[in-house]
Amino acid sequence: HYEFTQKEPFASIYMPSTLGRIVDKDLIFEAYVSGNVSVASTLESNRFILNHPDVYLALNSELSRYNLENIHSNLHEMVEFLMLSLQAGVEINSRIKSPSSVYYSLTRTNSDELTVSEIRDLIAFRLLVDSANFDEFYDSSVDVLVQLIPMLADRGYLLDVQIHNSIDHPMQQVHLRCKVDGAFVEIKLMNHYYYSVFERTLYPLWEGFMKSKFSTKGMKNIFHDRDSIWGITCS
Repeated sequence: HYEFTQKEPFASIYMPSTLGRIVDKDLIFEAYVSGNVSVASTLESNRFILNHPDVYLALNSELSRYNLENIHSNLHEMVEFLMLSLQAGVEINSRIKSPSSVYYSLTRTNSDELTVSEIRDLIAFRLLVDSANFDEFYDSSVDVLVQLIPMLADRGYLLDVQIHNSIDHPMQQVHLRCKVDGAFVEIKLMNHYYYSVFERTLYPLWEGFMKSKFSTKGMKNIFHDRDSIWGITCS
């Protein structure tokens, strides 16, 4: 069990009393595999600032050119307004990509995101659509999409829409790729019924195997094994 303040002052990162806790790789691993994604992200960011202070400052300066806070705020307000007219229940999760996460994207093996301007999710929204099971998700999503797609298209934001086939994979989602004032924005509709399970199962494994966020020694890579993916999800 971990407890952290949501917005820890920058200076406190360097206090000796917190240093060991923040840079401990085992804590990051434990946070991921127990489903504490926000805690894992905080620990990663703090570790990155400590280990790469110059890179952090350079990336932070580069990101500031994109006015991401304003873009995020305006989009969040637009989505909240849209939610008022929907029949389906929807929970909004969103974030601006941190410098540490940008660094991982730019430096990971075989990355096709070579510059900050190519990062596909500088801003990301997860719209968690209420569903009682797996079968209801896509039907429940229609109510959201018929209003959200025209709203994004009319503003010139929408680039494309991808609907993921979930027959062989429990990761049900509709992916809307957007670009706002030069920054790529990722909006995903996901099944609320499944999302909490996803954060405790496939997501941490993905961060380990695909992004090398922690050691996967002794762990099985399940991402090409349909039965294992469904088995972990259902159990």
